[in-house]
Amino acid sequence: MLLYLRKALCLIMLLICSYEDIKTREISDKIWLIFSPIGIIITFIEYFLNYIDFSYLILYVLSILITAIVSIIIYYSKFVGGADSKALITLSFLDPINLNKNTIHPFTPIIVLTNSCIISLIIPLFLFVYNLFRILNKENIFEGFKEEIYS
Repeated sequence: MLLYLRKALCLIMLLICSYEDIKTREISDKIWLIFSPIGIIITFIEYFLNYIDFSYLILYVLSILITAIVSIIIYYSKFVGGADSKALITLSFLDPINLNKNTIHPFTPIIVLTNSCIISLIIPLFLFVYNLFRILNKENIFEGFKEEIYS
């Protein structure tokens, strides 16, 4: 049951973040300050109710540490914004490990990061193929654009 709660909280958090990002282009830090402690509390509840044993607790801590390090590195490398890094770290508190046997590793936030990178690489490929078909159909894909002005 707590697993479904974790997934639901992740979904709610990400939907709120998406809405705020679309609406204001900025995401409030209050979201991270609300959802991170909730994830920590759920982990303690799971541990003390013996839903997880110590080896999983080590995986939880490892997931949080790896995610925090990766998030900080990609933020300071200017690959992502601050909200993206904070979202990954908060995801590591809310849903640190994935026990599905069909994954390369169990760290949910890193899985989210790699999947989002793969999906974001598909978009330029789609646009390339789309524009290629338009060019082959003799459409002017630059119609409506003004000529470049050379200085």
